[in-house]
Amino acid sequence: MAQTVKVLCLSGSVRAASFNRKLAQAAGTVATAVGAQVTVLEPRDYAMPLYDGDLEANDGPPPQAIALKALFQSHHAIFFSSPEYNASISPFLKNTLDWVSRVK
Repeated sequence: MAQTVKVLCLSGSVRAASFNRKLAQAAGTVATAVGAQVTVLEPRDYAMPLYDGDLEANDGPPPQAIALKALFQSHHAIFFSSPEYNASISPFLKNTLDWVSRVK
C-alpha cells in the first residue's frame, strides 16, 4: 500500500484578505483532491517575536517555533505562498523561518 503524502501549506502573509493566504488554501484543496493529507496553517497561530539572539540565549526559541518545526518535520512537503517584498520573501515568513531554523 502506498503511503499518503502529507503536505503543509503556509502563507507568508497574515492579512485576512491576502491573495497568498487564498493561494495556500487553494493549493491545499488541489493537493487534497489528488489524495494528499493536507494541513493549511493559520499564519497568526504561529506569530513570533522578531528574531533576537539575546532573547534566544535567555529564553530559548518561542513555543510557536518549536511546534512549527515539529509540523515541518511531520510532513513530506511544504508549500509556501508569499508576497514579494524588496525582491525577497515577506518579513513575516523570513522571521518565522529564522526562528524555526534555530530549533534543535
